[in-house]
Amino acid sequence: MVDFQTDMQRRVYKALSEPCDTDVKIDELFMCAYPGQPIERMVADRDGNQMALPTLTNRDMQQYLAPLFARMNTRLATEGMKIEPGQLKQTYRLSTIQG
Repeated sequence: MVDFQTDMQRRVYKALSEPCDTDVKIDELFMCAYPGQPIERMVADRDGNQMALPTLTNRDMQQYLAPLFARMNTRLATEGMKIEPGQLKQTYRLSTIQG
């Protein structure tokens, strides 16, 4: 287990590492890093039906997460791991560095 300095880093690492080499959606990682931050808002359409609209797009969430991933990757490199884009769109994964 990598020793991270912040709770945010520990939460994101846990989401990515169980199990390793598994794609995790950006919105799930964002919610781990920033719990309580709304990513959707409820609005009524013309007929009064409630629907959810995004407050943050996947691109917005990526921009929030990028500096966090960069800091985490510095520490993960010493353990032979890195956070990288997943095989599926809009995902990331924790993988081993091929040496």
